[in-house]
Amino acid sequence: MNKIFIMLVASAAFLLSGCATMMLESHVDDVHQEGQVVTTDKIIGIIKDEKSGKWLFAGEKSNYPVSNIRGRLAKAMDNPEFDKRYMNSPQNAITIFYNQNYGADLFYDVGSFDEQQLKKVQTFAPDIQKGQNIRAFDLSFSLSRNDVIAKNASDRIERIDKPFTFEIREEGTAYSKAFYPLSVAVDIVTSPLQLLALPFMISNLHQ
Repeated sequence: MNKIFIMLVASAAFLLSGCATMMLESHVDDVHQEGQVVTTDKIIGIIKDEKSGKWLFAGEKSNYPVSNIRGRLAKAMDNPEFDKRYMNSPQNAITIFYNQNYGADLFYDVGSFDEQQLKKVQTFAPDIQKGQNIRAFDLSFSLSRNDVIAKNASDRIERIDKPFTFEIREEGTAYSKAFYPLSVAVDIVTSPLQLLALPFMISNLHQ
């Protein structure tokens, strides 16, 4: 019984070190994620911005720049023969926050391709086989309010077959961040408990 008690005390002291700051960080993250929704839009395709050379998500309301596109088929994006209709999101909705870096994936579904369509894709990615829905694109975003681009009647949208929702939020204000100095101080004060408890735990484990 005494051995179990000492082990519990030692474990509690070990976990206590750094606990206050970790709990506060978790709370701040939760508050940030509960920010107000600024706009929602339905992404219907993709556009190449001629001025910047960047790709944009084409929404029903506005257009949204993508900071970077990587992945297996990223180079194929600039080829006019590459059929973008089969790009799709694994999520029904992508949520991003203004002024934060954010990443997302798009898949490329070749499940319904005939032999001719498949051979065309295989010129870009030879290892792709029929019936696959591959994670082909790694996207990066970093939007501000000024980055959102108004729709234009002359936009040449390359439509996708499966539109998805795009949700933009403002980051919630976590006033509790002001308590970081206090939480760090508490963790510094309690950290010696970890060192004091370790010898008791080690000695009792060997008995």
